[in-house]
Amino acid sequence: MLLITTRFSAIGLVAVALSMAGHAQDITPPPAPAEELRPVRPGSVDARFFALMDLRATGLDRTRALVEQEKYAEALEAWRDHSVAKMRGREAGKFWQHSHQLHPNSKATARFLLGDDIELKSEWLNSYRVYNFRGPPDPARKINWLATGGKDYSALKCLSPLVSGYQQTRDPVYLAKWFEIAGAFVVEQKRSVESLGEEERKKVQGNWDVRNHAVCLSAAARVHNLVKGVVGLAKALPDGNEPRPWLESLQPIDTPVAPDAINLIPAGHLADIAISLLFDHPPLMLRSYGKAGRTPNQRFTGLTGLALTARFFDEFHAGRAIGKTAGECLANYVHTTVLPDGGDLEQSFNYNGGLIREGEEIVAMFAEDPVKPKWVQLLHEAILKRERLFAGMTMPLGGVPKTGTNSIIPPPAAWQDERTRESWKKRMAKTVANVADPIAQNVYNHLFGDGTRPAPTFTSIAFPYSGYYAMRDGWNMQSFYLSFIASRIGSGHFKENINGIAITAYGRHLIVDGGPPPYGPHHLDESQRGEYEQAIAYFGERSSLTSNTITVDDHSQRRHKIRGAREAYTDPIAVRWHTSAAFDVAEGSYGDGYGGGKWGSAAPITVRHQRQIVFLRKQRLWLVTDRLTGDGKAHEYQQMWHFPPPHEQWNITSPGFLNSQVVTDAESRLIRTTDTSGPNIVLRHFSAADISYRRYFGQKKPWRGWFARAISGLKLPAVDVYACWKDTGGNTIVTTVLVPTPTTDDPVATATDLSLPNGTVSGCRLVLNDGTDVTWLAAREGITSLEAGTLKVAAEALLLVQTPNAPDTGIALGVKAISLADKPQQAGQTDFEFTVADSALRIIAPISYPAIPDKVELKPSRGLFVSPVTVAAHLPGQPGAALRYTLDGSEPTLRSKLYAGPITIAEPADLVVCPFRGGKPSGDPVRGRFEIRMLPPKPLPPDVHLSDLTPTKVKVGAFSLERDKCCYNGKPLRLNGRVHGRGIGIHANAEAVYPLKPEYRRFVAIIGLDDVTGTNGCIIFRVYAGNTLLVESPILEGTAQRFWYLDCPIPAGSGELLLKVDGGPLGHGWGMADWVDAGFVMHR
Repeated sequence: MLLITTRFSAIGLVAVALSMAGHAQDITPPPAPAEELRPVRPGSVDARFFALMDLRATGLDRTRALVEQEKYAEALEAWRDHSVAKMRGREAGKFWQHSHQLHPNSKATARFLLGDDIELKSEWLNSYRVYNFRGPPDPARKINWLATGGKDYSALKCLSPLVSGYQQTRDPVYLAKWFEIAGAFVVEQKRSVESLGEEERKKVQGNWDVRNHAVCLSAAARVHNLVKGVVGLAKALPDGNEPRPWLESLQPIDTPVAPDAINLIPAGHLADIAISLLFDHPPLMLRSYGKAGRTPNQRFTGLTGLALTARFFDEFHAGRAIGKTAGECLANYVHTTVLPDGGDLEQSFNYNGGLIREGEEIVAMFAEDPVKPKWVQLLHEAILKRERLFAGMTMPLGGVPKTGTNSIIPPPAAWQDERTRESWKKRMAKTVANVADPIAQNVYNHLFGDGTRPAPTFTSIAFPYSGYYAMRDGWNMQSFYLSFIASRIGSGHFKENINGIAITAYGRHLIVDGGPPPYGPHHLDESQRGEYEQAIAYFGERSSLTSNTITVDDHSQRRHKIRGAREAYTDPIAVRWHTSAAFDVAEGSYGDGYGGGKWGSAAPITVRHQRQIVFLRKQRLWLVTDRLTGDGKAHEYQQMWHFPPPHEQWNITSPGFLNSQVVTDAESRLIRTTDTSGPNIVLRHFSAADISYRRYFGQKKPWRGWFARAISGLKLPAVDVYACWKDTGGNTIVTTVLVPTPTTDDPVATATDLSLPNGTVSGCRLVLNDGTDVTWLAAREGITSLEAGTLKVAAEALLLVQTPNAPDTGIALGVKAISLADKPQQAGQTDFEFTVADSALRIIAPISYPAIPDKVELKPSRGLFVSPVTVAAHLPGQPGAALRYTLDGSEPTLRSKLYAGPITIAEPADLVVCPFRGGKPSGDPVRGRFEIRMLPPKPLPPDVHLSDLTPTKVKVGAFSLERDKCCYNGKPLRLNGRVHGRGIGIHANAEAVYPLKPEYRRFVAIIGLDDVTGTNGCIIFRVYAGNTLLVESPILEGTAQRFWYLDCPIPAGSGELLLKVDGGPLGHGWGMADWVDAGFVMHR
């Protein structure tokens, strides 16, 4: 009798252990369960498979008893029965494009895979022929995993239509075909790929190369498809009831499976799938997505796939380890990717929605657990914040603004009649029906519902960490709405659209983003595929040309040429924001240049653009002020405006403007739309600059004047209008007034340009049809004397609104002095909203910048030093705070030492520095551990150099092990400014094993970070004889002690020496480690 309750030592958790030990690339991996156990079949299964499980887990009593009796075939079926019952009883979310699995194309895909003759134009179906997927289920089928010439099969998205086919029909042929393809993949595909040489392997789809982003993303999708597929089939097994609705297909079901139906799930194939999910996929997922750095939405999909695996295979030891690691990584994802206001480092709303969709699935899986892991609660909170952001940014006609690669469902002519509006509201309500956040529920109930929930307590809203702003005057489809994008550099998908705006009013989109880019020629209509390069230059993520912002000399913004942020911002953007019953104020700033080469390889245009927007809520118009700070060179600036064309999408006819319905008038400096059947918009320009207009409509060389309804499909001609002006290198300022109108009538009776001829002030006076008098004046730079009515200010900008039979109101920004009727006024604020009544100025509300905590920086920030070190503390760009510090690790108080200059630390210390303002801490304390140690004696050179020997095993974090040269660039090893001729270079996290001879007495080396790392890097060196640690270095860092000396005896009888380099507390990035003059001493 054999009882197995622990892990099988010969197999272990190889993949998981490798991943959790540092995501090293294993060049010579030991045998894994993939090779030792698969295929698992009733006639050959043995104790090794059950050693992977905790047989005392709930529900495995029968399996354990059979294993104890060594009845392994029966135990395999008992485990299968347990797994199916568990899968049926647990929540599994939804498939990707869940509803689409019932589409005729999806059904046709399933029938094609089964061998039916299907007349369906699809490159995917042809690919299934290439790989020999097609045909009735056949145990003898040989799928050609190494074939070329077809579309990438490796995500296994072809499996989902088979699940929906079985779930809807209960025809077992669908289930059998699913297991034929999935079962063959998990047994054969990786083995086939790894039988090839390295160069041939790269040509194969799904080649398991962790460095290939597309491979990793396909693997992440594959994990979801495998887990949800097998769970969906388990839930669909006959149980005496009719099939459930497809939308409920992955929800829990508590009815027992009909007799013998459970045998439709082949136990051996299920075991193979479990082993692949637990051992093949986690190393790839964790090495790719375990830490921040990869595209955020792809990382999230990979990590949720691991969580999904762990949830449904938690009887396995590996499943529990994967669940713990996936939870830790998902918590890290939230901390490093989700901003405090619910935004994301990845600035693309379509991908940002994945946090809600996939995150809710994961949270729902733990809904019935009495004790939930902390990371689940953290994820739930992040989802609520994301829902709140989406609700706040939702446009009156539904959807969120088109940023990144986001597109929207095109609305009908909602202004035309109540029936159209009500029908559209119902459609939009379905898209947001499942939100959990109460604030979001209130918003959607008033936009698309019956208005019975509490009304939102806000209209306009700012998300200051994300740089997203929405100005609106109400919560209905006719409301005025302006979106404003003023984000910082992010990561992943984003558009070069900083300071871009879009406008909706009176139930119509008036100013729009031109739409998302195609991801490849196949996403274009066949008639346009030959022009893909021109199309992507216009629509692409690296282009500003579809955004309502400013370009310089026709060059787009260049954030994609600057290294992206790796962690979520913890401070808000330092710009003013204000909202009240009368006015909104928002600002955005772009200063990363235009054009130029990647990462500074070619000089960009260093013009800076600041955009200031004021919404006059009661007057229903916007003032947009653009300030361009020149770089001393002559430039032309293009202020772009994009108008939607009439178009159809998803059986919806969406209104737009014909080419003839967008008019420019250079003499009046005016752009206007003239659609007599619906709402329109009028734009006026005010500036000392000479403004001209260029218009485009379907131009192809280069592409200008186009509109994309979605990523795929025909791109439509649309009107683009550029307001252009030139400057010789100084600063310029232009004000644009945007006035929506329900008809073709102009709400502005007269418009006067108040800009000064010398260009120092841009401004206007507008008299509206109702008699309201609006004056706006804005300084080009600095503080300027401005005058409106009886108000005189020394300020940056001044707005005065004079309404008949009401007090004057307005906005003042950057005020240094103010007088009313020549009487000085004491404002007490520099930025504020005001009224003027009874010859008195009254401040209504201050306009403020967001409160930004003081952030102390230490230089150096921490580390090991071999002599006294001088540490400087400072507050970059934030003077005025007092810094107090301690050296014993305690938190500073007002009684602690006052920092008056650099501190010299001569013995080990835990430095803590905290900023104070007004007697209170004004930011978080910053800590630095400083260690002072003597450098060991320098060892003598070795008798046998390491670089003359061949290691028996090598793992590297990146690149490869190099003899006598740096692993990064192949140049000579260089430590602390000195070139070394002998040694090895290797990148953390890394291991190298060398066989030992009896005559080797000592190991010696000079170790450290290669000089190529500059001030980067943080690593630890360790030397082992067998499992015995012989010596460990201190943490070596690029900003502290960079090198160390090793000299250690080798215990007699040792068989091999293990050299390890791991990342320190800062991770293993820039871990280019050198072992110079390293080797063995034989006689000394």
